[in-house]
Amino acid sequence: MAKFTFDFDIDGIMQDIESEITDAINEELKTEEADSMFRKLPSNSEKVLDEIMASDNPAQMLARRFHEYEEQRQYTREDELRGILGELEELHYIKVMWGDNVPYHIEIFNSARTYHEQLEEYNRERTASPAQVVNNNYVFLWFYIQNLLIYQ
Repeated sequence: MAKFTFDFDIDGIMQDIESEITDAINEELKTEEADSMFRKLPSNSEKVLDEIMASDNPAQMLARRFHEYEEQRQYTREDELRGILGELEELHYIKVMWGDNVPYHIEIFNSARTYHEQLEEYNRERTASPAQVVNNNYVFLWFYIQNLLIYQ
């Protein structure tokens, strides 16, 4: 019976495999992120969305806020609020109908109602880092290669 010996650098091979796995995982995460319809809101936008959701009459609440900003000549805050509402519209959380330069009707879409559920799922998906997956695969592959060497 012939005995075969192998002369190769197992650590080098494992590093190459680990690198390929890391690249593949990172590419997959980028693709999933690009394909995902969910986008995490900035804190100020999330706050306004929460206020809209909690209000019995969001259009009236926002109209009052616009009037207050105008009376107090806080034009930068008014512009910021307009920008936030525009962002929420662009991401299809709400639709704002304007009259006399203030909201008179706000339509709230289901994506706004489920924002916090989507956020939890988004955060949960990102808790398993690629490094954890690579380390688990590295151990698995190391045992697999060891078994190949032993049983040949």
